[in-house]
Parts: sequence; structure tokens; C-alpha cells
Amino acid sequence: MIITKTGRRMFPTCRVSFNGLKADSRYAVLMDIVPVDNKRYRYAYHRSCWLVAGKADPPAPARLYVHPDSPFTGEQLRKQVVSFEKVKLTNNDMDRHGHLVLNSMHKYQPRIHLVKRPDSGTAKPIVDLEKEPHKTFIFPEVISTAVTAYQNQLVEQEQEEGEKEEKEEEEEEEEEEEEKEEKEEEVNADEEEGQRYTMECTLAT
Repeated sequence: MIITKTGRRMFPTCRVSFNGLKADSRYAVLMDIVPVDNKRYRYAYHRSCWLVAGKADPPAPARLYVHPDSPFTGEQLRKQVVSFEKVKLTNNDMDRHGHLVLNSMHKYQPRIHLVKRPDSGTAKPIVDLEKEPHKTFIFPEVISTAVTAYQNQLVEQEQEEGEKEEKEEEEEEEEEEEEKEEKEEEVNADEEEGQRYTMECTLAT
């Protein structure tokens, strides 16, 4: 996982699906990333593997990332895959953008949390998971080492291609939003013209 001062999108992206939920209940889906152990690592090029380099640095502040489409209904979660492609990772302890803060050259475990939300009314923000009815899902196969640069050029190339696709998708979304706004302006202009015509007819009468 690449981390930068300004924040970089998590790669690979975590995507999850759920089943067995109550269709009408409401749920929030969250992610956090926790250290696997208390060790710091280094990459040995001659062995093509990671080696322990000492004790871990002081842990970064723990943060929860709430999926922006939360809350979901159980029915929605049954029909779709929840993607965390917008999660950004940083090594800046002073970050104020809500990115997940990690230490370079440390191993981490992403975790997914499914939190039951009130079925009605305005729910308070989730601050402490232990105070919420929730279930945590851990997938050991996604354990990764946070780095500031990839050691494998093929992996770096794959991420660059993924970021290019994401940028193209964002540009398409912006174009669709602009077209939508233009159509709304045209509709408003037509309505104003219709009102003006009605007033003119009334005055003429």
C-alpha cells in the first residue's frame, strides 16, 4: 500500500458484499486499518522478501472511514458490492482530511465493520465502535505493508493504470453532472418563458 503526505488512494481496493441481513434495517459500512504486529520491516532485494528491521514506530492515530453511501438498507447491501475505492492513505499525523494514517514499512490489516443503525430518526455519528451494535470482518489475505514507493515495477504500473481509469470515471461523472445542470437551466428557462407568456396574455385580455 502506497502512502504519501497528501494522501493516496488505497491499492488494491477493498470491495465487499453482504448477505443474510434484514431487508428493511439500516446499516453503516466502515473500514479501519490496524497494525498486524509491533515490528518494523525492510525489503531485502537480494532475497525478494521482507525482513524484520526492529520495533515498530509509535502507532498512528486510529481512524474510522465511514463509507460515503452509508447508511444502506439490508436490501441494498444484498444487491450490490460496496467498494472502498475512495479511501486515501497518508503518513501525515497532522492530516485533517479524514485520510487513514499509517506508518511506512509496517504491516497492516484492513478491517470491515458492519454497524446497525437506528431504523428511524437521525443517527449520531459513529465515534466508538464498542458502543455500537456491530460485526467486524477480517480477511488475512489482504494484509499489506505500507510503503512510500513500490519495490515491484509491475505493481506500480498496475496501480497507475487503475488511477488512470478512476480519473476517467471522475471526469465522466463531472460531465454528466454538468449536462444535468444545463438541462435543469433549460427547463427553468422554459418555465419562465411560459409564465411570461401567460402574464402577457392576461394583460392583453
